[in-house]
Amino acid sequence: LMVMVYATGAVSGGNLNPAVSFALGLSGDLKWSLVFGYWVVQLAAGYSAAALVNMFAPTPLSLGPVAPYVGWHAMAAEVLYTFMLCFVVLNCAASKRNTTQVLADGDGKASAASSSGSGNQFFGLAIGFVIVAGGFATGGISGAAFNPAVAMGLDTKYKGLNWGIWYAMFELLGASLAYMFYSIVRPDERMSTTDFMNYDALLSTRCVSEFVGTFMVVITACLCLVTGAEGNAFAVAAAMMCMMYS
Repeated sequence: LMVMVYATGAVSGGNLNPAVSFALGLSGDLKWSLVFGYWVVQLAAGYSAAALVNMFAPTPLSLGPVAPYVGWHAMAAEVLYTFMLCFVVLNCAASKRNTTQVLADGDGKASAASSSGSGNQFFGLAIGFVIVAGGFATGGISGAAFNPAVAMGLDTKYKGLNWGIWYAMFELLGASLAYMFYSIVRPDERMSTTDFMNYDALLSTRCVSEFVGTFMVVITACLCLVTGAEGNAFAVAAAMMCMMYS
Protein backbone atom coordinates (compact mmCIF):
# COMPACT_ATOMS: atom_id res chain seq x y z
CA LEU A 1 0.00 0.00 0.00
CA MET A 2 2.74 2.47 0.93
CA VAL A 3 4.58 1.88 -2.34
CA MET A 4 1.47 2.35 -4.46
CA VAL A 5 0.39 5.46 -2.52
CA TYR A 6 3.74 7.07 -3.29
CA ALA A 7 3.63 5.81 -6.90
CA THR A 8 0.11 7.05 -7.70
CA GLY A 9 -0.28 9.96 -5.29
CA ALA A 10 0.87 12.62 -7.73
CA VAL A 11 -1.36 11.24 -10.48
CA SER A 12 -4.70 10.28 -8.94
CA GLY A 13 -4.20 11.07 -5.26
CA GLY A 14 -3.41 7.45 -4.43
CA ASN A 15 -6.81 6.66 -2.89
CA LEU A 16 -6.73 2.95 -3.81
CA ASN A 17 -9.70 2.35 -1.53
CA PRO A 18 -13.41 3.29 -1.91
CA ALA A 19 -13.60 4.07 1.83
CA VAL A 20 -10.73 6.56 1.51
CA SER A 21 -12.38 8.19 -1.51
CA PHE A 22 -15.63 8.40 0.48
CA ALA A 23 -13.87 10.11 3.40
CA LEU A 24 -12.21 12.59 1.02
CA GLY A 25 -15.61 13.28 -0.56
CA LEU A 26 -17.08 14.02 2.87
CA SER A 27 -14.21 16.39 3.67
CA GLY A 28 -14.60 18.22 0.36
CA ASP A 29 -11.13 17.26 -0.85
CA LEU A 30 -12.54 15.13 -3.67
CA LYS A 31 -15.50 15.95 -5.92
CA TRP A 32 -18.34 13.47 -5.61
CA SER A 33 -18.28 12.81 -9.35
CA LEU A 34 -14.67 11.72 -8.94
CA VAL A 35 -15.49 9.69 -5.82
CA PHE A 36 -18.05 7.62 -7.71
CA GLY A 37 -15.76 7.31 -10.73
CA TYR A 38 -12.97 6.06 -8.47
CA TRP A 39 -15.36 3.56 -6.87
CA VAL A 40 -16.02 1.99 -10.26
CA VAL A 41 -12.36 1.52 -11.13
CA GLN A 42 -11.34 0.51 -7.59
CA LEU A 43 -14.00 -2.20 -7.44
CA ALA A 44 -13.14 -3.31 -10.97
CA ALA A 45 -9.49 -3.60 -9.91
CA GLY A 46 -10.48 -5.63 -6.86
CA TYR A 47 -12.53 -8.09 -8.90
CA SER A 48 -9.83 -8.29 -11.58
CA ALA A 49 -7.09 -9.04 -9.05
CA ALA A 50 -9.25 -11.70 -7.38
CA ALA A 51 -10.07 -13.29 -10.75
CA LEU A 52 -6.36 -13.50 -11.56
CA VAL A 53 -5.56 -15.07 -8.18
CA ASN A 54 -8.40 -17.57 -8.63
CA MET A 55 -6.60 -18.87 -11.69
CA PHE A 56 -3.89 -20.16 -9.34
CA ALA A 57 -5.99 -20.98 -6.27
CA PRO A 58 -7.33 -24.54 -5.81
CA THR A 59 -10.62 -23.12 -4.46
CA PRO A 60 -12.30 -19.73 -5.02
CA LEU A 61 -11.31 -16.94 -2.65
CA SER A 62 -13.68 -16.30 0.23
CA LEU A 63 -14.10 -13.81 3.03
CA GLY A 64 -15.62 -13.88 6.48
CA PRO A 65 -15.00 -13.87 10.22
CA VAL A 66 -12.13 -16.07 11.35
CA ALA A 67 -13.25 -18.75 13.84
CA PRO A 68 -13.96 -18.58 16.75
CA TYR A 69 -15.03 -14.99 16.02
CA VAL A 70 -18.44 -14.17 14.55
CA GLY A 71 -19.94 -11.48 12.36
CA TRP A 72 -20.11 -8.60 14.82
CA HIS A 73 -16.48 -9.16 15.85
CA ALA A 74 -15.39 -8.89 12.23
CA MET A 75 -17.54 -5.82 11.55
CA ALA A 76 -16.19 -4.05 14.65
CA ALA A 77 -12.63 -4.81 13.54
CA GLU A 78 -13.27 -3.47 10.04
CA VAL A 79 -14.89 -0.29 11.37
CA LEU A 80 -12.01 0.37 13.78
CA TYR A 81 -9.15 0.06 11.35
CA THR A 82 -10.90 1.56 8.34
CA PHE A 83 -11.56 4.48 10.68
CA MET A 84 -7.86 4.58 11.55
CA LEU A 85 -6.82 4.36 7.90
CA CYS A 86 -9.14 7.16 6.75
CA PHE A 87 -8.30 9.32 9.77
CA VAL A 88 -4.60 9.05 8.96
CA VAL A 89 -5.22 9.80 5.26
CA LEU A 90 -7.27 12.91 6.09
CA ASN A 91 -4.75 14.25 8.59
CA CYS A 92 -1.53 13.35 6.78
CA ALA A 93 -2.48 13.74 3.12
CA ALA A 94 -5.45 16.15 3.05
CA SER A 95 -5.15 18.66 5.90
CA LYS A 96 -3.87 22.12 5.09
CA ARG A 97 -1.33 21.88 7.93
CA ASN A 98 0.39 19.04 6.12
CA THR A 99 -0.23 19.84 2.46
CA THR A 100 0.09 23.63 2.14
CA GLN A 101 2.46 26.30 3.27
CA VAL A 102 1.23 29.68 4.48
CA LEU A 103 3.07 32.57 2.89
CA ALA A 104 3.04 36.34 3.29
CA ASP A 105 2.88 38.59 0.23
CA GLY A 106 4.63 41.93 -0.21
CA ASP A 107 1.99 43.73 1.83
CA GLY A 108 2.33 41.28 4.69
CA LYS A 109 -1.02 39.61 3.95
CA ALA A 110 -1.29 35.90 4.48
CA SER A 111 -1.98 33.49 1.67
CA ALA A 112 -1.95 29.73 1.36
CA ALA A 113 0.02 28.13 -1.43
CA SER A 114 0.25 24.52 -2.46
CA SER A 115 3.41 22.90 -1.26
CA SER A 116 3.54 20.27 -3.98
CA GLY A 117 7.11 19.07 -4.01
CA SER A 118 7.94 20.76 -0.71
CA GLY A 119 5.28 19.31 1.57
CA ASN A 120 5.52 16.33 3.89
CA GLN A 121 6.98 13.09 2.61
CA PHE A 122 5.73 10.92 5.46
CA PHE A 123 2.10 10.58 4.33
CA GLY A 124 2.64 7.31 2.47
CA LEU A 125 4.62 5.83 5.34
CA ALA A 126 1.90 6.69 7.86
CA ILE A 127 -0.86 5.34 5.60
CA GLY A 128 0.97 2.11 4.85
CA PHE A 129 1.76 1.37 8.47
CA VAL A 130 -1.93 1.47 9.39
CA ILE A 131 -2.14 -1.86 7.57
CA VAL A 132 0.76 -3.19 9.64
CA ALA A 133 -1.02 -2.25 12.88
CA GLY A 134 -4.45 -3.40 11.77
CA GLY A 135 -3.21 -6.52 10.01
CA PHE A 136 -1.53 -7.88 13.12
CA ALA A 137 -4.38 -6.79 15.39
CA THR A 138 -7.36 -8.07 13.39
CA GLY A 139 -6.02 -10.48 10.78
CA GLY A 140 -7.17 -13.33 13.00
CA ILE A 141 -10.62 -11.77 13.49
CA SER A 142 -11.85 -10.40 10.15
CA GLY A 143 -9.01 -11.04 7.73
CA ALA A 144 -8.05 -7.35 7.88
CA ALA A 145 -9.54 -5.97 4.66
CA PHE A 146 -10.19 -2.29 5.57
CA ASN A 147 -11.05 -1.70 1.92
CA PRO A 148 -14.35 -2.39 0.09
CA ALA A 149 -12.44 -3.25 -3.08
CA VAL A 150 -10.48 -5.90 -1.17
CA ALA A 151 -13.59 -7.17 0.62
CA MET A 152 -15.71 -7.44 -2.53
CA GLY A 153 -12.84 -8.98 -4.49
CA LEU A 154 -12.09 -11.61 -1.83
CA ASP A 155 -15.76 -12.55 -1.76
CA THR A 156 -15.72 -13.61 -5.41
CA LYS A 157 -17.22 -17.00 -4.57
CA TYR A 158 -20.47 -15.14 -3.90
CA LYS A 159 -19.87 -12.23 -6.31
CA GLY A 160 -19.25 -9.97 -3.30
CA LEU A 161 -22.79 -10.40 -2.06
CA ASN A 162 -22.11 -12.57 0.96
CA TRP A 163 -19.72 -11.13 3.54
CA GLY A 164 -18.19 -8.72 1.02
CA ILE A 165 -21.12 -6.31 0.95
CA TRP A 166 -21.36 -6.31 4.75
CA TYR A 167 -17.65 -5.60 5.12
CA ALA A 168 -17.95 -2.77 2.59
CA MET A 169 -20.85 -1.11 4.42
CA PHE A 170 -19.11 -1.20 7.76
CA GLU A 171 -15.88 0.07 6.19
CA LEU A 172 -17.81 3.06 4.84
CA LEU A 173 -19.13 3.57 8.38
CA GLY A 174 -15.52 3.65 9.57
CA ALA A 175 -14.74 6.27 6.92
CA SER A 176 -17.69 8.39 8.11
CA LEU A 177 -16.47 8.24 11.71
CA ALA A 178 -12.99 9.21 10.54
CA TYR A 179 -14.38 12.33 8.87
CA MET A 180 -16.39 13.19 11.99
CA PHE A 181 -13.35 13.04 14.27
CA TYR A 182 -11.18 14.77 11.67
CA SER A 183 -13.64 17.69 11.68
CA ILE A 184 -13.40 17.85 15.47
CA VAL A 185 -9.60 17.83 15.70
CA ARG A 186 -9.03 20.01 12.61
CA PRO A 187 -11.53 22.91 12.90
CA ASP A 188 -8.88 25.14 11.28
CA GLU A 189 -9.56 23.41 7.95
CA ARG A 190 -12.65 25.61 7.56
CA MET A 191 -10.99 28.87 8.63
CA SER A 192 -9.84 31.80 6.54
CA THR A 193 -6.11 32.00 5.87
CA THR A 194 -5.55 34.69 8.51
CA ASP A 195 -7.46 32.76 11.17
CA PHE A 196 -5.68 29.60 10.06
CA MET A 197 -2.30 31.21 10.68
CA ASN A 198 -3.30 32.41 14.14
CA TYR A 199 -5.13 29.25 15.15
CA ASP A 200 -4.27 27.60 18.45
CA ALA A 201 -6.18 24.43 19.31
CA LEU A 202 -8.54 24.55 22.29
CA LEU A 203 -7.94 22.23 25.22
CA SER A 204 -11.05 20.23 24.29
CA THR A 205 -9.72 19.70 20.75
CA ARG A 206 -6.34 18.62 22.07
CA CYS A 207 -8.01 16.16 24.43
CA VAL A 208 -10.07 14.59 21.65
CA SER A 209 -6.89 14.23 19.59
CA GLU A 210 -5.11 12.54 22.50
CA PHE A 211 -8.07 10.25 23.13
CA VAL A 212 -8.26 9.04 19.53
CA GLY A 213 -4.51 8.46 19.28
CA THR A 214 -4.20 6.69 22.60
CA PHE A 215 -7.32 4.59 21.96
CA MET A 216 -5.98 3.22 18.68
CA VAL A 217 -2.55 2.44 20.16
CA VAL A 218 -4.02 0.65 23.19
CA ILE A 219 -6.67 -1.30 21.28
CA THR A 220 -3.99 -2.47 18.83
CA ALA A 221 -1.90 -3.78 21.71
CA CYS A 222 -4.91 -5.45 23.36
CA LEU A 223 -6.19 -7.10 20.18
CA CYS A 224 -2.75 -8.50 19.42
CA LEU A 225 -2.64 -10.05 22.91
CA VAL A 226 -6.20 -11.40 22.70
CA THR A 227 -5.70 -12.99 19.27
CA GLY A 228 -2.19 -14.19 20.04
CA ALA A 229 -0.82 -12.35 17.03
CA GLU A 230 2.92 -12.36 16.50
CA GLY A 231 4.62 -9.01 16.07
CA ASN A 232 2.76 -7.28 18.91
CA ALA A 233 5.53 -4.76 19.48
CA PHE A 234 5.78 -4.02 15.75
CA ALA A 235 2.01 -3.48 15.51
CA VAL A 236 1.94 -1.13 18.51
CA ALA A 237 4.92 0.82 17.19
CA ALA A 238 3.21 1.13 13.80
CA ALA A 239 -0.02 2.35 15.43
CA MET A 240 1.86 4.90 17.52
CA MET A 241 3.78 6.21 14.51
CA CYS A 242 0.60 6.58 12.44
CA MET A 243 -1.28 8.42 15.17
CA MET A 244 1.65 10.70 16.02
CA TYR A 245 2.00 11.74 12.38
CA SER A 246 -1.77 12.38 12.31
